Amino acid sequence: GWAAMQPNFDKSFVGLTGPAFGVLLEHGRIGELARATYSRHPAYLRPDAPLMPATFLASAGYAFGYTLERPGDTPLKSLGLENASTLDAEIGFNFYGELPVAGASLTATTRIADMFEKTGARAGRMLFWKAVTDFRDDSGRLAADFFTTSVLPERMPAMKGSHASGARRYA
Repeated sequence: GWAAMQPNFDKSFVGLTGPAFGVLLEHGRIGELARATYSRHPAYLRPDAPLMPATFLASAGYAFGYTLERPGDTPLKSLGLENASTLDAEIGFNFYGELPVAGASLTATTRIADMFEKTGARAGRMLFWKAVTDFRDDSGRLAADFFTTSVLPERMPAMKGSHASGARRYA
């Protein structure tokens, strides 16, 4: 559970923003993601300037910047979620205009948009952090945003068929 972690669940953190980081839409990374997700859409695979798959944004913090659970030396570290085993409750994307293509450079910033808590019968107290990462193009125009809601349950409920319920684990 999270009791040993001591997450900092102070709602004054709503609005807290991490530093800007660059996201280069590399041709090779776009192709790798398209192949890894078994995409056959020709817009993602064209050799000249493939479109960025929407899910590319979900990995941008890991590849180029930071996340709530891997904040590095950013203000988001003060949330106390470093290396936490959070669950994804929601993810989504909004695009404002044409999808970016390979070769484009975006600037991203992540902010805490909301924090709330609920109590569940199996998971106990659950802490929620809603984060939004804005992606701006070279002109400063908002090109897209990626939003995610991370949940830190007090105790992880055993899932049917999980190791905790007696299922075998194979290496």
